[in-house]
Amino acid sequence: MSYEEDYRKPYSAKCACGKGYLQFYRIYLSNDWGQEKENDTAVEIFCDSCKEKYHYERNYGNDYLVPNGLAFPKQRPELDRKYSYDDKEKLVKKYGREKIAAMVADMTAPKHRFIKNLENEDAISFANSWAQWYRKKSLTPMVSYLQKILDEYDDIEKSIAAKQPYNKKYEQECSIFSRQIMETEKKSCRLSFRYDKERDEAEQERRRKEQEQYEEKHRYDDFEAVVHYDSSYKRDFSNQYWDSYFIKECIDPQHLSLDKSGYGKPIITIAKKYACVCQICGKEEDILSSNIKILYDEDRGYYLGKCCSCHEVSSFEAKQWIYWIS
Repeated sequence: MSYEEDYRKPYSAKCACGKGYLQFYRIYLSNDWGQEKENDTAVEIFCDSCKEKYHYERNYGNDYLVPNGLAFPKQRPELDRKYSYDDKEKLVKKYGREKIAAMVADMTAPKHRFIKNLENEDAISFANSWAQWYRKKSLTPMVSYLQKILDEYDDIEKSIAAKQPYNKKYEQECSIFSRQIMETEKKSCRLSFRYDKERDEAEQERRRKEQEQYEEKHRYDDFEAVVHYDSSYKRDFSNQYWDSYFIKECIDPQHLSLDKSGYGKPIITIAKKYACVCQICGKEEDILSSNIKILYDEDRGYYLGKCCSCHEVSSFEAKQWIYWIS
């Protein structure tokens, strides 16, 4: 299901020199399933001076005017997963053999059945992290895990030593990457985009005037339309009563009504126009056959499409109320 644009809003920010601005449009779209999404147009610089010196970049959620010749680094360093330290290696690097052994001793000490009984700070920190991650507070699986690390300690140390050169290189690359970002950021102008209500209202007014001018220019252009007869066209209402109206005669057997309000082609309705007179107030009025019908509304219920303004309640509605009351 394709998305279509519903509306758009301008967002703008002051440029580096303060004499111009930068702008983009946030486009709001939706489809027939009621799903919605947003897209942003490219940022444009509306300042000749800044346009010669800077270009626009977005870096980690922030917007900048970056001096020409400079750029934020795009490719963040990556470490091959096979050289990443696993959980056991991270624990060995963090605590070492003696501290891990002390943690096991505290967890297996007499009367130390629960985390609240522990005394060793490292054991307490590890146990709380374990309980938060695994949602279990029993010390038994923690002791088994730590004891296994102690049993495999020499092999784990060898694995750490083999991975260490790759991790050091990765850390150096990350440091260079961060330094490049900081240096570029210092020489750049950070932008703060905000919804530009004043510009939005001005553009809406401009579009409204353009639409009016277009409609006026093409008001009398030829167009295609769907033509149909009113559903009651075949019926002759002459010399009959409709509420308080007496329908005297048909004065226009082919009255045309144009409706351009909906989607698609305009609709032309062919109806009859009748000369009528109200039997209560004597007012004469022309009524279309398309209005001589009974309509329905959830609030009003059934009501007449046309009745004289001299009385608020039609005879049809009055009969309904009497029926409901009785």
